[in-house]
Amino acid sequence: MNWLILLPGKSETDAEYERKTACYTELLEKKHASYTVFNEEINSSAASLQSFLTTAAEATHCIIVKRYRTEAEIADDFVPGYICGRNVPGFVEIGFKGFCDTSSDGLRFFQSSDDIIKDIDANYRLYQKDETQKAAFKALFDAGIPFTADSFATYIATDNRYICRLFLAAGMGINCSNSEGTPMLNVAARNEQYECVKWLLKNGADINGVSKDRGYSAVMDSVWKKDRKITELLISQRADLSFISRDGQPILVLAVGIGDAEICRLLVEHGADPDVKDSMGMSAYGYAVLFRKPKIVEILKKYHKE
Repeated sequence: MNWLILLPGKSETDAEYERKTACYTELLEKKHASYTVFNEEINSSAASLQSFLTTAAEATHCIIVKRYRTEAEIADDFVPGYICGRNVPGFVEIGFKGFCDTSSDGLRFFQSSDDIIKDIDANYRLYQKDETQKAAFKALFDAGIPFTADSFATYIATDNRYICRLFLAAGMGINCSNSEGTPMLNVAARNEQYECVKWLLKNGADINGVSKDRGYSAVMDSVWKKDRKITELLISQRADLSFISRDGQPILVLAVGIGDAEICRLLVEHGADPDVKDSMGMSAYGYAVLFRKPKIVEILKKYHKE
């Protein structure tokens, strides 16, 4: 954040301006915030306006060190109007009732400088988060990247973590789904992006989220892709191995179907039941016997109870 402390005209004593400015700078230094104090006169001359505009252009937040005593005084002043126009959060002290609990285009109104200080102190992390979100959204916009779940999924699929972080910082939900109803964790699993799966889980992705297209959880998608590494990772993070897909398929039946003995071993050793039946009334063990898969039969036999 880049804070701007503005002194746009000295209607109070110099000592009072200095006291307020010192309080603001002390608070911002305590927060380790970057700030600039602009104490030049702002008038209609080209040089004055250019100096102000150059300084204000980089500001993300603005404190106006001036006590406005009427609404008309605010409306007639160029500075609050400019802050409104840029939609920069501005903190304004006013000396009249009935206006202090409202805000207008980013301006917030307070009845004293002490109230401004208390608000910034209490809400600094929130202002910091909002600014981070705004900056991330701008970075995506400047790069021509749409802020949509489908776009996010594209960068998940290719494990472009820099862009993915921008999406999260800009406010995209970690558990959002693309237009086909596929959660981001499933997208990463289907594209065999191991590091991206780890990153999503670290950032709070629902490990048991279900896709609308296949009705699979992420661990079912990793089994379907025969990706042992991601399957093992999801199991280690307590993925639900008792989950049955929308079409009635248990995860171990899926594993038997793709014929991967080592994935079958991994699943059954971590609690997947070889005797749970699918919508056709067949179990993983039954399919392994029926389709003559002796290696898988041998693995499942130890856990077979029926």
